[in-house]
Amino acid sequence: MDELSIARGRQVFYTLLLTFITRRGEGLHPAFLRALETYGISRGDAEVLAHITASRYRLDLDPVARSLMPRALEEFYANHGFKVNDVQPDSLQALIAFMARLASDEVRMLELGEANQVLQLRKTQLKTITTHIKPIVEHAARETGLRSLEALLEFLENDKDLLKSLITKQLEAHKPKYA
Repeated sequence: MDELSIARGRQVFYTLLLTFITRRGEGLHPAFLRALETYGISRGDAEVLAHITASRYRLDLDPVARSLMPRALEEFYANHGFKVNDVQPDSLQALIAFMARLASDEVRMLELGEANQVLQLRKTQLKTITTHIKPIVEHAARETGLRSLEALLEFLENDKDLLKSLITKQLEAHKPKYA
């Protein structure tokens, strides 16, 4: 599978997940719901997913650090030209929206042949998954026991590995070759 197809697939997943959380599973096309169910994400869990925040679930951080997460994430988004509206910046919903936007930007940069931009977008996505999304989902999964979160963790782990592989491949392709 070529890199553009992979990026489009990732974009579709994150956009679909965002739509599911935003609409709380209501009014979605049955094909969307079936697609999410293939990942183990059930319709009844949308409301819980919509209320997951770093300030509540990042129990690996002390209370002061957790209280600073919304502001820190707002600044992180701003550094990448993204603004959160209508939800807490440290919510899973905001983080998934950010990933959907990054994946969309990656598709566009691949189409334009902008290799340096693609690399930077992939690095940002990897950082977002490993530093922000996975820790929230891991702690929320332990606290809630929600099967959807376990499924999401599995997807995130696979996506993290895929991004690492794509980044490594891209860096090696542009590494100077010495005789």
